[in-house]
Amino acid sequence: MERLKFITEHGVCGLTAEWNHEDSKFDADGWLEMFGARIGSGTAPLPTGGWVDLARFAVVQKSNED
Repeated sequence: MERLKFITEHGVCGLTAEWNHEDSKFDADGWLEMFGARIGSGTAPLPTGGWVDLARFAVVQKSNED
């Protein structure tokens, strides 16, 4: 499973996306490489479907927690 945590400027986790990379176009590293520059502004597609407003978040980090 892949997991991204979207964290606000105040350190609060505002969104967690979790998905099976075999069913998606991106793994967590690939998503960060493709859309990481948009953090703090812009939007990006979520691997789980839909879109995320990256202007709401200061950091997106990959998480390997189970």
